[in-house]
Amino acid sequence: MRILLLLLEEKPLQYQGLESEKINMEYLKKYFVSYFVRRSFLLIFLGISSIILGACSPIKTPTISQYTLTQVNTDTVHAPYKGKTVLITTPIAEPAYTTSKMAYVKKPYQIQYYAQNKWISAPAHLMAPLIVASLQHTNHFRQVVAAPYTGRSDYRIDTQLLTFEQDFMQNPSEFKLTVRFNIINNTTQTLVASKIFNTIATAPGDDAYSGVIAANRAMADMLGKMAQFVVKTI
Repeated sequence: MRILLLLLEEKPLQYQGLESEKINMEYLKKYFVSYFVRRSFLLIFLGISSIILGACSPIKTPTISQYTLTQVNTDTVHAPYKGKTVLITTPIAEPAYTTSKMAYVKKPYQIQYYAQNKWISAPAHLMAPLIVASLQHTNHFRQVVAAPYTGRSDYRIDTQLLTFEQDFMQNPSEFKLTVRFNIINNTTQTLVASKIFNTIATAPGDDAYSGVIAANRAMADMLGKMAQFVVKTI
């Protein structure tokens, strides 16, 4: 009876006002068949739509692993205390290394980057506090400060990152680090000394994390050589 009432509501012009015993049963039969066919098509349509929408849903973004540089050379540099203040300016880098992307090479002249691994900041930015810490550890200077320091300083050290990449042309892979240091006398504004350090560290494997380990080893080795160079120069 409820179905019949619903049908009467859907077809008011055809059924309202008619007595129940006079309803054309053949017409009702056809209407029921048509009704359920429509419902079936509707359910099929909704099912297909849900499948399509599910297929079009956003793909999960792969997790990006981030790494840093923390290795500071702690080897003792024997030199008398000078009482000078040294300013470490913000390091600059060659264009390929101004990004936080992790660079690697598999063939000459072509630099590539890992898709799911990166540094927490550009490598040159990560170097600055390590340079400061390495020179402070020598106990040779009155003060070692980093830009944007605005006080008086006797010398400044300008740093340029020339190479910072994992090299897969070697087996096992290696990490290559090349840095130029310029020591400037702030009183006379003259270049006192300049030196380029090339450091290579063998990676324990051929993946991104192995490159990170080798990069930290190369950095520690380079910082030790840099500290000796600066102490002997100033």
